[in-house]
Amino acid sequence: MIYDGQGKRAGKEFDAAKAIGSNPGALLFVHSMTRNTYPMIQGLDRLGGRHSLMGFRWFTIFLSPDRTAAEKQVHQRNGLVTGGHKFSVVGKFGALQLEKPIMVSLDGLEGPGNYALNRRAVLTLVMVRDGRVHSSHAFTDSGVHDLPFLEQLIDEVTGPMPKGDNALRLLRETRLPKDVGQLRRVAVRYLAFGEQGMLQSHPMLSIVEEITGPLPEPDMALREIVESQMPENSMQLRQMALRQAEELFHLRTRLSAARSGHLKYTTMKTAQLRTAMSMKPEKPRRIEDASKTRRPGQKPTATDPQRQGSPPKDATLNSLFRTFIRKTNSRRTTKDIYRQILSRSRESEDLQDQTLGMFQFLLSFQGAYGNDHARQLAGQFLDAQVERETTDCP
Repeated sequence: MIYDGQGKRAGKEFDAAKAIGSNPGALLFVHSMTRNTYPMIQGLDRLGGRHSLMGFRWFTIFLSPDRTAAEKQVHQRNGLVTGGHKFSVVGKFGALQLEKPIMVSLDGLEGPGNYALNRRAVLTLVMVRDGRVHSSHAFTDSGVHDLPFLEQLIDEVTGPMPKGDNALRLLRETRLPKDVGQLRRVAVRYLAFGEQGMLQSHPMLSIVEEITGPLPEPDMALREIVESQMPENSMQLRQMALRQAEELFHLRTRLSAARSGHLKYTTMKTAQLRTAMSMKPEKPRRIEDASKTRRPGQKPTATDPQRQGSPPKDATLNSLFRTFIRKTNSRRTTKDIYRQILSRSRESEDLQDQTLGMFQFLLSFQGAYGNDHARQLAGQFLDAQVERETTDCP
């Protein structure tokens, strides 16, 4: 039994297992709501939406000994500030941008007794198929490294895409909603929020259209969801517009400050951000000769660039960094080294911080080191870091 505070069953208690029924699905029990568990929560939501046209259903369930405190915490994660959603106009819940909000377990900290959940785990994932538990997995050290395994588990319970129109129609009859309106809403959300490369190629879309009629293009599907979320009351609409404008200001300010290197994003306060952004930017300084290195003990000159970040202390990262910044690297070589850097950085938060610092260090030299592709990849990493930190803020 779970409680939905803000989703389509808002204010109601219901049986999550019965809601999944005979469909393939998953129950993700969250023992600890931390930065390390967010990638799995987001990953299940994203992959669940991708497999929705295969009938996949899922619920993310927070476990706590105090229901009142749990409801408050989940309400914050689901988007307390923006009235139920962060950027509520697009119908995504909270700072984690979830398609389905996090629910609250009614079985306390232990969870449902017949599942025998491990309290030492930070997450427990229960995969469901044909109305029965297919497999159960406890995670004690969760993170982005578990996402390929999660995708494998979902593919396992949904099974391969049936071949032929008759098999696809059978899939629709057995797994997808019988109500035409609900079926269309599932397809529209898939088109609006699915990954662009997969949208039009899904073989189920043509079968769904036989029942619902023509479906919108992805951009129009998103607009349809936006329109459905817009309040009819003029005062409520004004309040929503103010919330969106304020949220956009914070996001753009954080992004600009992080890019400029004025402040480390994770320690920023709103007032500090506004102060940092109001500072007059320094004029770029030229590098007279990038091939020359300063001798030990030599004082900086007026032509030295304004440096941000620092080279990594980790020996492996430092070696990869030195290779990465060679101007003679081919595009393929640069990409291969970048992948190795990402793999190394995911091993710990300290390595992640060192990687962040070394890319800031590279970009602060204004083209002196690395080729254009290397600097582009470094910029993408910093942008992705800002986006991850943004989703961590309730």
